[in-house]
Amino acid sequence: MMNDLRAGPRLSTSLPVILQFPDGVPTEGWGRILDLSLSGVKLESRWPLKVGQAVYITFEPQHEMRLENLRARVVRVQWEEGYYVAGLSFDESVDQAYLREALISLMSR
Repeated sequence: MMNDLRAGPRLSTSLPVILQFPDGVPTEGWGRILDLSLSGVKLESRWPLKVGQAVYITFEPQHEMRLENLRARVVRVQWEEGYYVAGLSFDESVDQAYLREALISLMSR
């Protein structure tokens, strides 16, 4: 389902995600992507996230398609029923063409 409430259309999904924290302890964690767009993701995790924190995310939108170490920054966080629910904005270095391909792949499921 697409949603136009934010900077761009978002695709609701449920994908496992690996989180890497270059400036923190712990250095790795995991979570679940709740929605995805060309500009960022909304995810939930039990690992503490802080606004402004840099995070690298890795996920597989489909078999044999893996997006690795996408640099993002936490722009909002709230605590909901035992999870940190966070909005992350992708860094300019993220390959938009590959990300667009991933979104198209998820929409065709």
